[in-house]
Amino acid sequence: MRKAILGFAALLVLGLDAAPGHAQATRTWVASSGDDANPCARTAPCKTFAGAASKTAAGGEINCIDAAAYGSVTITRAITIDCDGTGPAAIRATGSPGIVIQAGTSDQITLRSLDIDGGNGSGSGIRFLGGGALHVQNVIIRNFRGNAGAGIEIAPGANASFDVVDSVMTGNLIGIEVRPTGPAAVSGTIGRVTLADNDSGVVLDGSAGAGSIDAVVVGSIVRGGRTAVQADSKTGMSLMIGGSTIAQSATGIAQSGDAVVRIGSSIISGNVTGVTGSVSSYGNNQFDGNVNEAKMEVIPLK
Repeated sequence: MRKAILGFAALLVLGLDAAPGHAQATRTWVASSGDDANPCARTAPCKTFAGAASKTAAGGEINCIDAAAYGSVTITRAITIDCDGTGPAAIRATGSPGIVIQAGTSDQITLRSLDIDGGNGSGSGIRFLGGGALHVQNVIIRNFRGNAGAGIEIAPGANASFDVVDSVMTGNLIGIEVRPTGPAAVSGTIGRVTLADNDSGVVLDGSAGAGSIDAVVVGSIVRGGRTAVQADSKTGMSLMIGGSTIAQSATGIAQSGDAVVRIGSSIISGNVTGVTGSVSSYGNNQFDGNVNEAKMEVIPLK
């Protein structure tokens, strides 16, 4: 009997020792010298974002010890990837998305201080397919030029919000594309973002679902390419542009269908065509050097 009790006690101790190895942590770490076999602790970091994500609890955070390349990752729950303080951590994603987000409808996802390079291949830097909210800060996304390539692709099938701030999108087929599917209502802000030399800078596309898009572009620079800002036909689509520069593109702002586009305190300069479609102005914008200057409805300032 005594041997049986001692044996049970030994198994219990072994079980307790093994449990932490299977538990997910609220904070994990990656490093260039890491190993995905590690528990992703500060003193035993993982090698990749994918390795760390599998060991990070919902609502948890992945941090970087140094600025290295940490690979593509799929996010399925609320999580933060924050590499602030180490220099942007790299994701090299030639021919595939850099980050895919397919999370729950109330999950918050935050991405901070990343450098995502598509190597001129297809896919998107960030694909937001599901989640309650996406927060992107201080992120560089470049060279996603292949079929359907976008710096950030926002295409949820349920209601969601997003904000992209203090970031750069350059050399992509589309800088930021908002294209909800199904009945999703999507709202978001693009603030202090530079979108340069993309084929299209900001595209709001309502063709994939029956929901709505409500977006604000503020304090941003959208320059070069075929179209700087595009709002395609969609009932329930609203775009407000404020304090921004729309420059040196074939078309500065392109509106079609029922999309409502308003612009205030902005510069539209050096485009072949300043504006196409129906765009309303608060009357305090500056137009200069567009080959085809815009004629816009002026709405009273409120």
